[in-house]
Amino acid sequence: MHRDKNLWLWRDAALAENVLLHISDVDREAVFASSSGQARLNELFRRVQRRRIGRKAVRTVVRQRDYMKRLRGNGGSRSALRDEGIIIMGDYDSYRHIARQLGLPIPGEREFISARVAPAAPGADKPVVEVDGRFRSPPAPEDPLHRAPELPSHAHSTASGDQVDEPRRR
Repeated sequence: MHRDKNLWLWRDAALAENVLLHISDVDREAVFASSSGQARLNELFRRVQRRRIGRKAVRTVVRQRDYMKRLRGNGGSRSALRDEGIIIMGDYDSYRHIARQLGLPIPGEREFISARVAPAAPGADKPVVEVDGRFRSPPAPEDPLHRAPELPSHAHSTASGDQVDEPRRR
């Protein structure tokens, strides 16, 4: 009924994947098993690696007002998962560079991707990236865990000492 009168802004455009709908029931149940938003987010990034995860999924999992705090380093998922060798990249250019070098999907705006990394030698027969002064690559599933590197900071201090997010450079 009057469909010929519609003005399509995004006809046949691809929709972002809702990763929470496309993981296994077992993984979804494990993600939502904890009463802690931080533990739920850690489990999401632990179980859903090498796939883009949108900010809306992060907010859904954390269920807290300042949900992005649960992702950052300094007590968030980035620092909590380092001992398991997992890094979490976002939409900053330096993170996109790391993802590209590792052969991972590139995080779009407001997206994140987690991946396990391990020490590697330059010239290895797999993707390699230099992070925090050392070469890293995706390990084989049976490889031992190695602490993940700290990713580059994207904040700078103001004259008052407050931390401010650095503008994105694309």
